[in-house]
Amino acid sequence: MDVFTFGRQPVAIDIITTLKGGDFADSFDRAPEMDVDGLRVRVINRQDLIAAKRAAGRNRDLNDIEHLGENDSD
Repeated sequence: MDVFTFGRQPVAIDIITTLKGGDFADSFDRAPEMDVDGLRVRVINRQDLIAAKRAAGRNRDLNDIEHLGENDSD
């Protein structure tokens, strides 16, 4: 298993341990840190998330890519 999900949608987080479509160590280095209620967490950056979803290739991942706005700069 390469993803552990905690919580229930729409309030859930995924812990990724293996990254499809990229190198985990490189992606980890690019992951920005965010403060969540005083806890520093790393969050996968947008381009690495899109690459991972494209590699997974499931319909829900391809739909996510559309909603992430693959060509947007934000």
